[in-house]
Amino acid sequence: MSQLPGSIKFLIACFALGGSSSLYSIACYQGNTGYYAFLTHELSVVYFVLCIVFFILCVASIWFLIFPKRLGLNTGIAACLMGSLYEISLLVLTFDNIPGLKEAYLLAIEQGVLDARAEAVDFMLSTPGLHASTWGMVFIYFTLGFAVSRSRRYYIQPERVPPTAVA
Repeated sequence: MSQLPGSIKFLIACFALGGSSSLYSIACYQGNTGYYAFLTHELSVVYFVLCIVFFILCVASIWFLIFPKRLGLNTGIAACLMGSLYEISLLVLTFDNIPGLKEAYLLAIEQGVLDARAEAVDFMLSTPGLHASTWGMVFIYFTLGFAVSRSRRYYIQPERVPPTAVA
């Protein structure tokens, strides 16, 4: 691991952060704000599918960063696209039912399930707040995808063939 270039270590850290965040979103879904947006549309299964697929893609991306293969390039870009898909889906679902989602947030805060201030919910569910958080995350995912793409040579190395014994 210490032989890896700094840019590859950075990508590993980014995918580890994304994967651990996704795993946390799965394990502690009741305290996750995204879950409520999917739940209000009766799409909680879609929430879990998106989170699980994103987690698997992040883990696979880390694997291919440590053990480079051609497939790793596509896996890393797919993880970034999946993260962006989740964020944009969340934006669309939130805009469709802001009053219902606000009620769900406030109820979760009141019950102690969600750790947030009621004032923060007003900003989070405002048009500028929703756009800032969504497009900020999409920008981060596309920047990460660009970094993966720039590391193309790392993934597409000549296959390392072990030396054969000459008889």
